[in-house]
Amino acid sequence: MKFPLPLFSLLGTPFAPILLSGAFFGPEALAAEFRIVPSEQQATVTLSDSLKEDPAARNAGKRFIDTVTRMTGEEWTHGEDMEAGVVLAITQDLPELAGKAGLKADDPFQREAYYLKSSGKRLLVLAATPLGLQHGVEDLLHRLGYRHYFPGETWEVVPRLTQAALEVDETQRPAYVFRDLFTTSFRPGEEPMFNQWRQVNRMGSGFQLNTRHSYLAIFRRHEETFAAHPEYFAKVDGVRRDPRKDRDFKFNAANPDLLRLLVDDAKAILSAPDAQDSISMDPSDFGGWDNSGEAFEKIGTPSNQAVTMANAVAREAAAPLGKYVGMYAYYDHQFPPDIAVEPNIIVSFATRFLKPDGDVFENITAWRAKGLKQVGIRDYCSYWPWDQSMPGRALGGNLHYLNRSLKRYFEIGARFYTAESQGGWGAYGLGYYSLTRWLWNPEEPQEVIVNDFLTHAFGPAAETMRRYFELVNGDGMVAARFRSPGELYAPIVESLPLVENDPAVARRLEALLVYVRYTELLSALERAPLNER
Repeated sequence: MKFPLPLFSLLGTPFAPILLSGAFFGPEALAAEFRIVPSEQQATVTLSDSLKEDPAARNAGKRFIDTVTRMTGEEWTHGEDMEAGVVLAITQDLPELAGKAGLKADDPFQREAYYLKSSGKRLLVLAATPLGLQHGVEDLLHRLGYRHYFPGETWEVVPRLTQAALEVDETQRPAYVFRDLFTTSFRPGEEPMFNQWRQVNRMGSGFQLNTRHSYLAIFRRHEETFAAHPEYFAKVDGVRRDPRKDRDFKFNAANPDLLRLLVDDAKAILSAPDAQDSISMDPSDFGGWDNSGEAFEKIGTPSNQAVTMANAVAREAAAPLGKYVGMYAYYDHQFPPDIAVEPNIIVSFATRFLKPDGDVFENITAWRAKGLKQVGIRDYCSYWPWDQSMPGRALGGNLHYLNRSLKRYFEIGARFYTAESQGGWGAYGLGYYSLTRWLWNPEEPQEVIVNDFLTHAFGPAAETMRRYFELVNGDGMVAARFRSPGELYAPIVESLPLVENDPAVARRLEALLVYVRYTELLSALERAPLNER
């Protein structure tokens, strides 16, 4: 689809909508307007007494002070008045108000929720936890026009505000309680920028979900025991698997002593003072399931074997401690088991590496029929061996796919989302940024996100750059893999004269030129005869 023109241009400035922000947020009657500029209140940020020694809360306060000072040119400072300025607090500070706002600090799936309330003198951020405070501060800055679209200072938008006000009375909580966009490779200096980008855009999770492959770690923690008991391993074509040489080894789910070892191992981990909310019981990668031993004879399919072990840990180790067990559903164990699934197991369904006849949505429905209560998604926004960060080759650049799938996953009960990503921000960055918005609210209109991005990131070149992003992120984005570098260069080069007086926008255009140059070089490499590469 064509990205439509911006929906608004109030007061002739892209930041003007914040002056009327009360019209866009929340069904309740709004409190009085809190003016940021010109400041008619104290230009202070106050932390409640319970938060003054909390590192996350202190960072949130400093973040607001530093950023608003840059935006307004007015020196904001730390304050002590809980009734004036910007005030940061958590549920225990204002329990009655927290209850009315629906904040539940003791609910592991509600730790990121926060409540925003403006009045003539005070702008309150009341959160379930300090993590919620961080999100609330980033939300306030976003409403004031601050943006950080891609990692690095180049893609940070810090507007200069001469007048701004917030009028808000609402509770915010993410649609997906686990939101993870991760990468497995960084160039020097990239990782801190990526992590900052994630935090600014409210990625992360208050609930700690562990779903990574676990069998090798279990083996290493108990290597001597496993060495003495080869019967703890699955048989494949009559031969016991050996983790010292078989990467895809599996355990013998029918052995009661093996199950006891798994339960005891999980109890030790989940009982530790710093224990997280969940422990992974996801199998080692790919095959290796018992097809000729007692697990196959007594338990059956790979899914039955995986769930038998996860059930034992969930029932006997995790449930008594109020904890959860995480695992994936993919490859051999993507299909639903024949046995019931314990209610405190969280299954994340892979959207790739599926066997024939493996439909993600059908699998989710079938697993839920076996008692699965908690559903997650394991997605692949960019995977280097598949796409080499080139345009049109990865789902991370497909806005239509991301928006449609996140809505549908949510509708069928998914509340946990993790996706692999790599670089290629010139083609996938708008998708990655949109993803951060939709994981909080899958109903946020795509055209609003796109128009916001083009207007704030490119200013007078917004409409020219719309052509570039329609090529790499529009409905025809798959065709971008066949575009010539000249087609991608053209809108960027045409935009440069339009931003001669805006160095910040010029730097963004230059960054995109570098990306297109990368695509040009890699395309030449791919076309070259093998002996010339």
